[in-house]
Amino acid sequence: MKELRYLSLALLVLLVTACEKKKSEQTAIPVENTTEIFTPKDIQIQKEKRLREEEARFSQKAQNEQDLTKEQKPSSQPSAVTQKQPEPQSASLTIKDINGKSYKMIHTDGGMQIDQMKQKDLLITIFSSWCPPCKGQLPYIQDIQTKHAATLFTLGVLVNDAVESDSLHHFLNRYNVRFPVTRDEALANKIIKELDLPQNYPLPLTVLYHNGKYRIHYEGATPPEMIEHDIATLKDH
Repeated sequence: MKELRYLSLALLVLLVTACEKKKSEQTAIPVENTTEIFTPKDIQIQKEKRLREEEARFSQKAQNEQDLTKEQKPSSQPSAVTQKQPEPQSASLTIKDINGKSYKMIHTDGGMQIDQMKQKDLLITIFSSWCPPCKGQLPYIQDIQTKHAATLFTLGVLVNDAVESDSLHHFLNRYNVRFPVTRDEALANKIIKELDLPQNYPLPLTVLYHNGKYRIHYEGATPPEMIEHDIATLKDH
């Protein structure tokens, strides 16, 4: 009896195990086989497909760039006419130095130059023979002129001075002045007006121009080192 019971139990276990195994086989998740085998014909088809796709992208890119260029291209419509600015007016003044030599002074927009002057820098010093600071500065102005003769032209203008011609020549020789000097006070008045100075401006008055344009002026006696430094800085311009 006991053996029959064990046999029944074993049959029951075998039956349950078989059912579970069958159920497991029925509920298993199918896995797709992703491994593909390409023939030479398939490979050629894929290459041609990629080639067509690249050609299509290239053609679209070129079209986009062409459209962008058209948008950025300036319009062919005529633009508004720009009004031409009037050119600066210039005035000329012919002067003579105490030796009778003529110089044509060209005055433009606050600038001053001598016609056909080779040098780029023009130094005009306005003075009087009775002025003590002028007497002290004139020799130094001559030294500067001598040192920078290749780039500098110096002109002296005598003002408010009735000194006779012989006495003036003696005065200039005494102070070693060899640059040209004129008595033309009209030139001095133009400079004074341009600098907006009062009628009782200090002497000497020295003005530096570069390429016909005003650079700087010095009222009263000025250390020659300062003037020479300003002249030296113009050589690079």
